[in-house]
Amino acid sequence: MLYRRSVMRGLPFFSDSLEGFRSDPLVIGTISILIILGGIGFSVISNLAIEISRLVKKVFHPRFVTSRASLTLNSRIVLKYTAYLLLSGTFFVYLLEHGHTMKNYSLGEQYLSASFNPSPSGPQDSTRSPLVL
Repeated sequence: MLYRRSVMRGLPFFSDSLEGFRSDPLVIGTISILIILGGIGFSVISNLAIEISRLVKKVFHPRFVTSRASLTLNSRIVLKYTAYLLLSGTFFVYLLEHGHTMKNYSLGEQYLSASFNPSPSGPQDSTRSPLVL
């Protein structure tokens, strides 16, 4: 049973998972971005990269932009709902936990912890702050 739980939750590199990095925005930001990019998928990332390169070309070389490409419907839906879920999750984690499990954290650590906790939802669950249910 213990083996099954550790496989389902992933094997952490540190005994406290990422709780020791709660004040390091570089580590938390990198891991959050990688988890979010892995969640939105290759097709959305590819479509977003094409759109960004088109906009950069439009700014620096307006004569060479010939086609009017835009984000696909799938990409727009995925990006809007990802942003909505991350922002609402951050808001609710901060609202519910700032006076309880995060009360000993500084204000910056509280915001960083609240913004990181909604992003690892799934089998890669590795929360940084201990959430008491």
